[in-house]
Amino acid sequence: MLGVPEDHAGAGFAHFILPTGEIFEVIERSETPEYDGRRFQVGFEVADIEVARAELIRRGVTAISEIMEAGSPDPWAYFLDPEGNVFEIKQRKPRTD
Repeated sequence: MLGVPEDHAGAGFAHFILPTGEIFEVIERSETPEYDGRRFQVGFEVADIEVARAELIRRGVTAISEIMEAGSPDPWAYFLDPEGNVFEIKQRKPRTD
């Protein structure tokens, strides 16, 4: 439908990599704060998610999740910006395949 092949999917989400290398993800809504409403949600790639999360919290940014799937190749965490918008940080570890 989007004209972009699906990279991978799971229960409640589909993940696409655009020809330019950006990632586009469609996620099902749920009761959790990061998925509780319809929105465009920005994600930022970070080199070290633990360091980046700690620094954002130190600077007063509101975390709304722990690091999700910390042992996976691509762990992520969610925050709120000053206007209440949800954003994500994600560490993309090098793939060996």
